[in-house]
Amino acid sequence: MLPSLSALSIEVTKRALEGSKEQQSVKKRRKSAAPQPARQLLPGQWMNKTRDLNNEKSTPDWRRVHPVDFVLENPADSYLWRLPSVRSLLAAGDDSTRRLLVKDVCTSYCKYGFTYRKNTRFYTTLTGVELEKECKVSPCGLSKGGKHEMVLQGVDRSVSNRIPDGLIDKFVIQWANKHRARGVERYIFVDPFAGTGSVVDWVRKLNQDGIFNAALIVVDNRWKQTDGLLDLDMQQYTLWDLLLLGTAQAQGDSPFDLAKCAVLFWLSTECTTYSQNALWLHRAKKVDEERPALGNLITPTTKDAQEADDLNNRLVQQLQTLTLQPPTIDE
Repeated sequence: MLPSLSALSIEVTKRALEGSKEQQSVKKRRKSAAPQPARQLLPGQWMNKTRDLNNEKSTPDWRRVHPVDFVLENPADSYLWRLPSVRSLLAAGDDSTRRLLVKDVCTSYCKYGFTYRKNTRFYTTLTGVELEKECKVSPCGLSKGGKHEMVLQGVDRSVSNRIPDGLIDKFVIQWANKHRARGVERYIFVDPFAGTGSVVDWVRKLNQDGIFNAALIVVDNRWKQTDGLLDLDMQQYTLWDLLLLGTAQAQGDSPFDLAKCAVLFWLSTECTTYSQNALWLHRAKKVDEERPALGNLITPTTKDAQEADDLNNRLVQQLQTLTLQPPTIDE
C-alpha cells in the first residue's frame, strides 16, 4: 500500500528540520562566542530603531523545507478569492502567530511582455516570490491615462488564458532553488487544469535550459493513453490520484523514492462562474436567515456554479492536508 503524500511530506519535513535545528544550534554557539561590542554614539546622535523581526510575518522553518508547494491562480477580481474555503488558506498564517504560510500576490500581464493588462492574483506557498506591481498601482509603458489600447475583450481564449512565460519563471525558478540543496531525486510538476498546455510546455522548456538539478516529471490532467488523450475530470479525481498516475508512468524500470521528490501543484481553476462578467448569471445575493449579521452572502444559483464551488472546496481541503500541516518534532 502506497503511503499518502501528506504522510510523506511530514516525514521529509521532519528529517529536514532536524538538520536545520542542528545548523541553527551551531550558529547560536558561534554568535554567543563572539559578542558584538555596544555601538558608541556621538553627542546628540540618535540610534535608528532596530526592527523587531519577531513582530513581522515570517515563514517557519518547517514550511521552508516542506517538499510540497502550490500556486493557485485566477483573475484578480475573480469571486474565487472571496470563497470562504479559499480565504482560509491565508488564515493558516494569521496575525496572532505571525506566520506566513501562504503568500497573496498580484500582478498584471503587461508587466511581463503582454500588450493587454489582465490583473491576476496568486496564492502560493513559495513565499519568497516577488512580482511586479499591478499596472494600476505602477503603470507600465503601454498605459495611457490609466488605460490600455489593447483590451482583453475579444482576444481568443487560447491567448487570453495563457500566462506570460516570464511570470511562470518567477514561481518555477523559486521552486527549483528552494530544493536545490536538499538533494531531491525528482522534481514533479502537477497541473490539474492544463488547458492548452502553455504552462507545462514552458516548464519543460525551463528543464531543457537546465534550471533543475535533478530529473523533472510533468503531470497534467490530459492523461496520455494508447488510444489518445483522456481528460481527467478533477471532480472525480484528487491531486494525489493525478500525482500517482504520472509518477507510475515515469518510474518505468528505474523506480524512485517519492519521499525524495519536490512537488509543485499549479492550479489555474476554471473562473467562468467567478468572473465579473458572468458572476450574476450564476450567483445571487442572499441573507443568511440564521446569521443575519453576516449581511448578504453570494450563493450559487446554477449547477455550474455549485460544481465549481464544490471542486474548489475539495481542492483547498487537499492543499491544506498536503502543504499546511506542520510535523510534530520530538524535542
